[in-house]
Amino acid sequence: MSGRFRAGRCRLRRGATARAFARSGAAVALADVNESAVNTAAKQLTDESHQVLALTCDVTEEDHVATAVDRTVETFGRLDTAYSNAGIQIPPADAADEPAEQVDRANAVNRARAHRPRRQAAVHHPPRPVASAPYT
Repeated sequence: MSGRFRAGRCRLRRGATARAFARSGAAVALADVNESAVNTAAKQLTDESHQVLALTCDVTEEDHVATAVDRTVETFGRLDTAYSNAGIQIPPADAADEPAEQVDRANAVNRARAHRPRRQAAVHHPPRPVASAPYT
């Protein structure tokens, strides 16, 4: 595969999607709200001689997603597919004990992860049938 790939919120210690794309020959852009985590994941791939771009991005912020996609295209020349697996799972608790802010943040991330990366990626695709980006 000679394509370009942008993954949202990729943690290599928990998943192998970005590594699988990189090992297939794709250039990979990793994005995470946690700068330290995304840099660690990117280092793991660059240590294996893969082409990687690390980006700090909060999927609930439209401008963060737009910047991440734009930087991916600037760096690699194009964007062939986008894979977003950003998400927050709230620890099980009695609903009366769940802080509203925690629930609101989880809902915002879990809703935004599907729509915003797909919309921003579409900006860089010419008008043609485009495969739907997977979300996990």
